[in-house]
Amino acid sequence: MRFLCSLCILLLSAASLHAKDVDTFKKETLDELKRLDQVISEKLIYRDCYIAQIDSLKQKAHLMPQAERTNLYQQIFRKYARFQTDSATSYLERIEQESLTPADTALHNYLCLSHAEIYAVTGVYSEAVECLHKVNTSALGNM
Repeated sequence: MRFLCSLCILLLSAASLHAKDVDTFKKETLDELKRLDQVISEKLIYRDCYIAQIDSLKQKAHLMPQAERTNLYQQIFRKYARFQTDSATSYLERIEQESLTPADTALHNYLCLSHAEIYAVTGVYSEAVECLHKVNTSALGNM
């Protein structure tokens, strides 16, 4: 009988502790959801800030000599890659037109991998695979 009473007390106290944990979890979850709602409501602010960063890079690139733009174009591409894929592709094409030489295998590989990324993000997997096959794998250590 004493064992049964002890067991009941133990179970009731465990249930009470569990209820407190659940209440704490619910409160923490609700707090996190409120924070998430706040961040989502401010998405236009974050977007505008992101676009301002891209615009700043574009202005810098416009002022630089053609030979020195590749690095900035790559930075702009990275910003656009998961944001606006058509703009990202545009900057890859600029790199190809202005900077790519037949001897520059590192840049060639960068462009192939970047095009593959854009194709994969947009769901054009066969083109992504085709781009990956163009990568000079022996030169990947030089990137």
